[in-house]
Amino acid sequence: MKNLPIDSETINKSLDILDDTTKETRKEIDKTTAKGVSKLAQLFWASPIGRKADIYISQKDLIK
Repeated sequence: MKNLPIDSETINKSLDILDDTTKETRKEIDKTTAKGVSKLAQLFWASPIGRKADIYISQKDLIK
C-alpha cells in the first residue's frame, strides 16, 4: 500500500465533511423520529384509552 500524503489541511477538510454529514444525518433522524412519535400519538389517541383520556380532559375543562 502506498503512503498517502496526509497533512493538516487534508485532515481539517475531512473533519469538515464528516461534521456536515453528521449534521445532515441528525436532521434526517430527527425528522423520522418526529414522524414516528406523531404517528404513535395518533394511534394512541384513536385507541379506547385515548378516547377515554379525551373525554376526561374535556370534562375536566368544563369543571373549571
